[in-house]
Amino acid sequence: MGADGNVEIKKKKKKGVQFAPIEEKKSDEQKVGNEKKKNKIVTEVEQLEPKTKKRRRRERVKGSEKRRKLMESLVGPEVERLEFEGEKKQFSDFGLDERILKGVGQMGWKDPTQVQESLVGLALEDKNVMARARTGSGKTGAFLLPVIHKMIAASANFDGSIGPMAIIVAPTKELITQVFKLAQKIIEPLPFLQALNLCDFNEEENSLWVEDQSQIVVTTPGKLLKMLSLRKSYCSQLRHLVLDEADLLLSFGYEDEMTLIRASLPPSYQCIMTSATLKDDMTSLKKLFMTGPVVTVKLTEGDLPNADQLMQYHVTCENDEQRFSILVAMFKLKLVIGRTIVFVNNIDRCYKLSLVLRAFGIKSCILNSAMPANSRCHVINQFNDGMFPVVIASDVTDADGSRLADADVQPESSKPKRKGEKLDQEAGVSRGIDFHQVSNVVNFDFPQTTDAYIHRVGRTARGFNKGTALSFCTPEERGYLDAVQADINEQMGKEVLTPYQFRITDLDSFVLRTREALSKCSKGVIKKARMKEIRQEIMRSANLQSFFAKNEREKLLMQTDCHPISLKLQSPAIADVTDYMVPEALKGIDYSTSTRRKGKLGQRHRKKTKMGAQQKKFVRKNKDPLRSFNI
Repeated sequence: MGADGNVEIKKKKKKGVQFAPIEEKKSDEQKVGNEKKKNKIVTEVEQLEPKTKKRRRRERVKGSEKRRKLMESLVGPEVERLEFEGEKKQFSDFGLDERILKGVGQMGWKDPTQVQESLVGLALEDKNVMARARTGSGKTGAFLLPVIHKMIAASANFDGSIGPMAIIVAPTKELITQVFKLAQKIIEPLPFLQALNLCDFNEEENSLWVEDQSQIVVTTPGKLLKMLSLRKSYCSQLRHLVLDEADLLLSFGYEDEMTLIRASLPPSYQCIMTSATLKDDMTSLKKLFMTGPVVTVKLTEGDLPNADQLMQYHVTCENDEQRFSILVAMFKLKLVIGRTIVFVNNIDRCYKLSLVLRAFGIKSCILNSAMPANSRCHVINQFNDGMFPVVIASDVTDADGSRLADADVQPESSKPKRKGEKLDQEAGVSRGIDFHQVSNVVNFDFPQTTDAYIHRVGRTARGFNKGTALSFCTPEERGYLDAVQADINEQMGKEVLTPYQFRITDLDSFVLRTREALSKCSKGVIKKARMKEIRQEIMRSANLQSFFAKNEREKLLMQTDCHPISLKLQSPAIADVTDYMVPEALKGIDYSTSTRRKGKLGQRHRKKTKMGAQQKKFVRKNKDPLRSFNI
């Protein structure tokens, strides 16, 4: 209402429609600047963000992409493929130094193998070589002999420079120890050459790392990087680089280490790569480490020995209980004779199988990646010395360093490690280790890849010796068996992986006894067995010997608690093999575990008892002072 009393009508304003401002077309420079600002903000946010699993996964993906692009940008070397034709040479035909030939004779080497005959000559001509040869064919000697010979020739022009002339890199500590021991034997008559195993050094022994002047160094990639962090110019005098089991150096997660090692190497050197499963697609390693033309040697021999040297069988089981029962029956019925390596797919299976075998009186030792490196080498030496007829080995990283991407499709025997379980990533049992005089290899859990099968089975029938491979397979593992069987039969040109027939009804007694033993193998018992193993390793530790010398009480308490765990079974005679347990086809063989004759022992015991009563009477009479007159 206005001042004059009239009513004012206010018109409502219509709301206007507002349009978004039209963006001006930005130049390319402005877009690049905005992208840089955005990336800078994202980087700052990532720095503030805690390292979660997703962030660590993103970093790994970015790192792998960078490494892949770096490998692709490298120019590949010229490759020459050489078909090997044997000439039946002798070691003396290569022109090696007389002192090397003397060491070869002392080791008992008579004739060179195919890989030695092909690789030694090429290496002496300063050629870069990639050689694929089956396990046990003498690859280690094939690269050590020419390298040491060339180092002897180079020592005449030695200028006093400090640093290794030859570096041998391998993925596992066990393989490094084996190569180191062989190198020591070859250079024994050469006092001016020294070999060093970097894996023997502790992290705290910096003086040893800095002051070492060895000419031959064997090491894993991680240990070599440790040395390079202390001595930047450590590899400046390098002339020979050997990558043993080269295909594993990337699959074991050594991509970053190998790239950093290459940056510290001189511009030119001789490079030799060897493996039992070396593929033609090893372009990344060839591009990274080869400094010139490469000769790829293809041998006439296959990945595995022929059927007349290596017999391969597979046993089909309905379940895991049958697998345990058949293995126990084969040991007790003496169907498996000689030194045997049993491969399983995880660490707990090692202890479970060991407990069951111990219940049946079968001695065995355990080898897995949870054990320290010194302990693993100690077990290998015990097995090679004949203290244990059976070793139960586990490769958690698989024999070729690979794992199945989907853990849900893996069988129960190959589940991944438990949370918080520390494993040695530089541990490997099936690759390259020289177990002495192995008669049998048993794949208790079937390997998941053909390469894994080849390297496991390759522990037997080495050199010119014969051997047997036996693989168990459950319905869940049938896919692995079909794939491996097809590959092996194709490589060998005929069917070599044949079925081993077993009538499980003939082993009913073993099934019942094994079922009782398995019922006692609870998780708690397996955990106690692993704890006992740790205590035994503590007692063998060289670093704690001084502590135990000052603390006898602690040593005694530890010793009393180091006895091996045994299953508490109701039937004490579970290990005995009676006549009714033996199948008809195997009767007539002595399956007793004791070689003593009970009859004569019983007679001797009765005579000793009668004489003991007479002696007691005579002694009592002599002690009477009234009869002996002795006061």
